[in-house]
Amino acid sequence: MHENAGNEDSKIGFRTVLKNRYFFALWAGQLVSTMGDRFNYMALLALILYKLGGSAADVGKLLIFATIPTVVFSPIAGVFVDRVDRRKLMIIADIARGLLVLAIPFTTALYQIYILTFFISCLSRFFHPARTSIIPMLLEKKQLLAANSIIQSTQLFSVIVGPAFGAGLVALIGYRLVFFVDSATFFVSALALFTITLKKMETEGRTSVKEIFHGMAEGFRYIKSSRPVLFIVGIWFGIMLAFGGVNVLYVVFVKEVLGLGIEGIGLLETVSGVGMFLGAAAVGYLGRKLSHYSMILGGMFVLGSFLSLLALFPLLPISFIAMFIIGLSVSFIQVPTYTRLQILLPETITGRIFSNLSAMIDTCSLISIGIESYFAEIIGVRMVLLAAGIFTVAWNLVAIFVHHRIGEEEIEAS
Repeated sequence: MHENAGNEDSKIGFRTVLKNRYFFALWAGQLVSTMGDRFNYMALLALILYKLGGSAADVGKLLIFATIPTVVFSPIAGVFVDRVDRRKLMIIADIARGLLVLAIPFTTALYQIYILTFFISCLSRFFHPARTSIIPMLLEKKQLLAANSIIQSTQLFSVIVGPAFGAGLVALIGYRLVFFVDSATFFVSALALFTITLKKMETEGRTSVKEIFHGMAEGFRYIKSSRPVLFIVGIWFGIMLAFGGVNVLYVVFVKEVLGLGIEGIGLLETVSGVGMFLGAAAVGYLGRKLSHYSMILGGMFVLGSFLSLLALFPLLPISFIAMFIIGLSVSFIQVPTYTRLQILLPETITGRIFSNLSAMIDTCSLISIGIESYFAEIIGVRMVLLAAGIFTVAWNLVAIFVHHRIGEEEIEAS
């Protein structure tokens, strides 16, 4: 059966989904918490760069300490997510993160900030797959596309307005009080989760060390054995091999090729964020007419094409248009792929799959950063960005071929 014919989820609007009081509570808590995260980042920059006299390299180390847990602990966290009460796990993670953030204003050295950031990120590895996994437990399958569009739009809204509001708060009340504000947002999120009631989930096995590693292996085996899931993971594998390094090199591109300063980088980031925000909102509506895979594969082609355009014609008007379209296309890939996985996966394994996917994305990003940074020194940043764009389009053509070769009915079966 063609997916567009049977995709009832595409006919559900945002208002209908938000009428579900449990999902509304989840969404409201995340809206507050994600805004707090942006405030926290601006406060960290103020603390590191101005209070402690740190450098840009010190900020880079902060990002490394925040990324390592994703690669190392995500698969382990996924096993726990599938074996314990997900709501309680999220509440514990929120409360613990809130307490850790409370400790940041009292730090006196960079290493203390790195340690706290590391543990906050570790807790987030448990929270995020749990959040993604409980959405299908709160809603019907036909409501998932709209729900994921709402969650994605909320996160992107915080990306767009959060830094500006955060910087304003730091200037108004100081970085110390901003950390207290961010801490409070975690407790608000935990309180919202307390109001949610979930059906009891059938868990598998215990959580001993042996069972944890068995569960991790089981998650990878499931990905390998399920063609639809492997297809989606393969799409992200190719995209992140190309775009992991782009996320770093585009800063060099803006500075050295476009000749813009930090304000230009921030403006282009905002334009891309606006594109992602509008794209996430548009997916919820266009899903009424387009299949999930049409949006995913079309988004990949547009993503690679406009990155290539950005590299070939480094002019300001084209750069702003390209960044907007790139942001738009990212949402056309991300929202449908996560929705498709939520539909395809059994309830007892969703945590592991999403955690494994997260670990793979960050691992590919690190590999991509290393490879593309190396070649940027040899052939220049423009040529590397062009190669990444061409690779994405080529990977898209391979995905289209596989999609048609396997057959729509088999790959879209849920």
